[in-house]
Amino acid sequence: MSLVQQLVCTPNGNHQDTVRAVAFASLACHIVDPDHPNWEQWLSGRFTKTVRRVKITAKLNEITNQCASEGGLVCHMDGITVAAFIPDHPEKMSAELRACQVSEFNRPRDPSNILTNQYGTVDGYPRAGDDFSKCTFVCLNPRVEMSTGKTAAQVAHGFWSAYLNFGAEASQIVIRANSLFHSVEINDADLWEPYIYLRDAGLTEIDPDTETIRITKYKARN
Repeated sequence: MSLVQQLVCTPNGNHQDTVRAVAFASLACHIVDPDHPNWEQWLSGRFTKTVRRVKITAKLNEITNQCASEGGLVCHMDGITVAAFIPDHPEKMSAELRACQVSEFNRPRDPSNILTNQYGTVDGYPRAGDDFSKCTFVCLNPRVEMSTGKTAAQVAHGFWSAYLNFGAEASQIVIRANSLFHSVEINDADLWEPYIYLRDAGLTEIDPDTETIRITKYKARN
């Protein structure tokens, strides 16, 4: 059976902040300990991951302690705590980890909080004077409805692809969830690298081969 990375977060926070924190933690877990033997096997597969949440905040200490003891990373971001585990066989999961919610994992969506970070802009394009030469864009398909957990897993896939294909650092990845997905002209080689397309296997929530993410890198002008 394939290895699975388990990502467990607190029940607080909105949809956007949860997605951002989970995706960041998934990749950062590898960056801080890239030599763990399980990474090579996991990266040779489908990058399978499961996003869970603790039902009761008091249970979080059990999960974070377990995560740290197994070499994983406990990440704090935007008021959300995420325990990012080293990928492992699902049958090795503890009872505490299995008890964390997977299905119907949804958080409130804040229309004023677009999915972006310090490099993001309202319309997805660089502002005059911004240095986007090292930035990589992970663009969500706005036409696909997904739960918070599913969205976080897909964006995490995007973070990994940005890292592996463009050498992007987690702090230099911009998450977009608006018209940029459809408006970027991939033939404009002076502005953008060609898209990398991610399609879902369709095991949960959406149909197989649904395109969920496009990844591109903005080229700085000379």
